[in-house]
Amino acid sequence: MSENTEDAPVRPYFNPEEIERLNKFMNRKWNLVIRLQGEGKIPSACRIPRCHVQRKDLPMILGVSYSEAGRIIAYVREECKLKKRQFISIKNFCRATGLDTHEVQRSLDMCPMLHYWKENPDKKKVS
Repeated sequence: MSENTEDAPVRPYFNPEEIERLNKFMNRKWNLVIRLQGEGKIPSACRIPRCHVQRKDLPMILGVSYSEAGRIIAYVREECKLKKRQFISIKNFCRATGLDTHEVQRSLDMCPMLHYWKENPDKKKVS
């Protein structure tokens, strides 16, 4: 689907302090994944980089509830003038929320490994 790339100013969903906190939160999670992969506790994954954000991704990368994730997605769609079934690109998501594009991209690519690690305790490597 085509991406809506209007350059109109958008009021970010989060305030500046919250944006800074969330960027640090995503960075800490990403560093945890890298450390655990280095220790051999979770598998290293070669994933194709994600190009869009879904509702189910937000609780994992931002630490918000699933219902809050729905409100954020609705806000982004409204601000970017997207229809209900259109994908939300990482660029549009970051423009509407004020979050750092690089942090969101890294979190989408790496943090699912933490989910894998939590949901499959038998897959954990015992030291």
